[in-house]
Amino acid sequence: MKVKFPDLISAIVVASLTVCAFYPNSSSAAGAASATPAKEGYLTVFTATQTVDADFHAYFDLHMGYDINDASGKEIKFVPNHDSDIDEAPDTATLPQGFYSIVARSVGGMVRFSVEIRSGETTTIRLDGTGLARPRSRYARPVVLPNGEIIGWSTPV
Repeated sequence: MKVKFPDLISAIVVASLTVCAFYPNSSSAAGAASATPAKEGYLTVFTATQTVDADFHAYFDLHMGYDINDASGKEIKFVPNHDSDIDEAPDTATLPQGFYSIVARSVGGMVRFSVEIRSGETTTIRLDGTGLARPRSRYARPVVLPNGEIIGWSTPV
């Protein structure tokens, strides 16, 4: 049997309409999702550390975990702040933009403070006693405790 050109075009049109019926607005949904900018920011907290003997006198200083609470005080996330017993770098949490309350251990004890996460910015908090030099970005904003002590910086990514 010989397939004619109009029959082939008809088959393609029917197949296309069938796909559209099962997946309505599939092209517009993908376009809309990719056109919307991410409304999230990042938080890195250098909490106080604890020394761990990971393997026969191989000692590592791990950053302690901390809680992230929403503006009402409800816990929304616990950040362990290390991946393994040899990971000395703090984790970076991804959060929707907004205001949060952080409960963490500093070198001076437990602290609770508020932080604003802005879209496309990384907020870095230093509670481990290491240096708090101002970042090179002229857009850096200080993060302060209620007593005015600077504990970190928020900078654009």
